Amino acid sequence: MDNPDRTSPSRRIGLISLTLGAASIPGALILGLGIIPALAAILLAARGRDHSLRRPVSAALGMAFGFIGLLASSIVMLALFTTLVLPGLESRMVRGTIGQEIPFEFTSLRGETLDAQSFRGRPVILDVWATWCGPCIAAMPVLERLERDTSVPVIGITFENEDLVSRWVDDRRRLSGSPSYAIVAVDKDEAPGALAGVAALPTLFMLDGAGVVRKVMVGFHDYDSLRDAVNDVLSATPENTIRKDGNR
Repeated sequence: MDNPDRTSPSRRIGLISLTLGAASIPGALILGLGIIPALAAILLAARGRDHSLRRPVSAALGMAFGFIGLLASSIVMLALFTTLVLPGLESRMVRGTIGQEIPFEFTSLRGETLDAQSFRGRPVILDVWATWCGPCIAAMPVLERLERDTSVPVIGITFENEDLVSRWVDDRRRLSGSPSYAIVAVDKDEAPGALAGVAALPTLFMLDGAGVVRKVMVGFHDYDSLRDAVNDVLSATPENTIRKDGNR
């Protein structure tokens, strides 16, 4: 027969953990607040690891529900950040960047010198991306096609370690030939402020023939959207030496 002194605390902890864990799941739907009872449920259930107490089924269920609530809350909080907070950050970034000149100077992984002065008279697209960013990778074939069809050069810029990026790009080029456009790995502290301050990846900066930002596009965009944006830049800046049909 169980000793009441040993069983009662364990049962009490288990029931509290189960209650908190169960409450965390619907709580996750309310602004992600389920994260609080979820963590409490997990911590209380872990109390059952004390050898002086037995872990009842309720504690195990409480821990399981707690982890589910924690996961659900994290997803909800991420969704809220993406839909409510991030657009505001992006909007401020765009407002502060349009019309600004970006005086860049890079050396590509292939050893090419890429500077704003060498692109005078024609637009250029600066794509801030990362090797771990799924939408960035998905956008690469689209940007390749855009560069090929419009003759507007694309420069991919990442703030990751150059050796890591070089190996990653070499592997992809061996497998698929992509990306074919210039790739740059640069220290974030050395990048122009407009590029270093991006709030989400990928972020495209479309510069006109004078090196001034005319459009900023955040996230993955299909070919037609990008082509329309490039045509707008070409139409708005008569000093460009590239026509809308992609010829010079």
